Amino acid sequence: MTEFIKRCALLALILCTAASCSSTGYFHLTGDTSQYAKVKPSEVAVYVTEKAGAPYTPVGSVIVSADAINDANATVNMLRTEAARLGADAIVNMKLKIAYGVWGRSLEASGMAVKLND
Repeated sequence: MTEFIKRCALLALILCTAASCSSTGYFHLTGDTSQYAKVKPSEVAVYVTEKAGAPYTPVGSVIVSADAINDANATVNMLRTEAARLGADAIVNMKLKIAYGVWGRSLEASGMAVKLND
C-alpha cells in the first residue's frame, strides 16, 4: 500500500510541476521578417493603444501565457522577447488577461508587434 501512495505522490508532483509552465508564440503578418534588424527585448516599447507615437508597419501578432499571476512585468517581458524575435520596435494594443485553467491561473499578454517607420 505504501508503494501505491509513493507513486501517487510522485505523479501529483510531476503534474504540479508541469502545470506551472509558460508558453509563448507569434504569428508573422509579413512573409519575411529577416529584413528587420533585431533589437534587444528591453528596447521594445509597449503601448496599450494602437498609437505608437510614430507611423509603423505591423510585423506579427505576439502572445504569451505565464504562470506569473503576481508579476505582470515578467509576462510583459516575455512578450517583448517574442516581439524582438520578429525584429519589432514596439508592441501596440497590448492586453493583459487572467486565464483560468484546470490547474490554476496564468497571466496572458498579447499585442501586435510593429516596426516603426523611419
